[in-house]
Amino acid sequence: MSILENLTNPAEHNKPEQTFPALTGVRAIAAYMVFFHHYIGTCRTGIFPSFIKEFYTGVTIFFVLSGFLIYYRYSRSASLDGDFLFGYFKNRFARIYPAYFFIVVFTALVSFYSPNGGSALYQIALIVLQLTFVRGFFNEYKFIGVGQGWTLTVEESFYALFPLFIVSIKKWGFVITLLGAYLAAMILVGIGAIIKFRGFLFPLEFVTNYTFFGRVTEFFCGMYLAKILLTNGAQKSSSRFPKMTLLGMVGIIGGIFLMSRFQEPCTYGVFYPAGIIINNLILPIFICFLFYGLIIEKSIIQKFLGTNIMVFLGKASYVFYLIHVGVFQFMLEHTVSNNMFVIFVIMNILAVIIYLTIEEPMRKFIRRSPLHG
Repeated sequence: MSILENLTNPAEHNKPEQTFPALTGVRAIAAYMVFFHHYIGTCRTGIFPSFIKEFYTGVTIFFVLSGFLIYYRYSRSASLDGDFLFGYFKNRFARIYPAYFFIVVFTALVSFYSPNGGSALYQIALIVLQLTFVRGFFNEYKFIGVGQGWTLTVEESFYALFPLFIVSIKKWGFVITLLGAYLAAMILVGIGAIIKFRGFLFPLEFVTNYTFFGRVTEFFCGMYLAKILLTNGAQKSSSRFPKMTLLGMVGIIGGIFLMSRFQEPCTYGVFYPAGIIINNLILPIFICFLFYGLIIEKSIIQKFLGTNIMVFLGKASYVFYLIHVGVFQFMLEHTVSNNMFVIFVIMNILAVIIYLTIEEPMRKFIRRSPLHG
């Protein structure tokens, strides 16, 4: 998702020139799904609330999209060469860090001056755990500070391993590389089970739902879709019926509905084995169908997602995702309104402001800096 880092605009280092505006619009939809998932509450019952509760699957969309875009941009030039690695990680840092740093520090400051905020040393420790992305490897720390930031540990793990994945894929193929990732995950889970320190890669439910090693297939599905497009080209479909787009949407909606049927009071479908299989292994396939359709097929859906407003909201969706729950939510509910739709609108406005004044200017500044490998 992003999770959330997934850009579809140009000016990226070493990537094909083609861009996919509709996929930028998808980013906004995915972020909004997570918003409504959080605001619907855990213990609401009924078919519709139970369905909305499963909208954390917006994160799954982000992960598939990340795999797709990173492979599409970098697979042809990726290597373990120092110059490539420096430019690659510099670009990742430029996109992820500025907004995240601001929101993490702002959250810590607000928390410090609030009742029960803890000492300055405690808040500094929380900042370090978040800014180093270490917190996402520990079950006890995954929701500290900017709680939704656990997904960035997953994303950063993918970014860090991507050059190795490319080398492995070129030598042994996708399947062997994916199996190797799962083998590494099993070893790490075994280590976590032995040391049992603050939930480091333990228990298994934490690993499957909240770490890269449990979500790796989502990234690989996106990467494989990119490979197909790079190999065969993104040839526009001549059919007037957007079958791939609709197949993807039906599969995603159906998968989310099935997951909602596994719920028990105050739980989510992904807390059960069948729900994990659907979210981590099946939904990514249908998400790829949707992406493929949005790329090659003309449809009302593609046109809507590719409009200027949706593309712009998609670019601001990373910030929206980072602020939609937490101290920003708390301040709005206590000073403006606790109406979900009022908060939704204000959150979008705040996200756009932070995107235009912090995220985008800092991204450009870091990328244009004279530093080189």
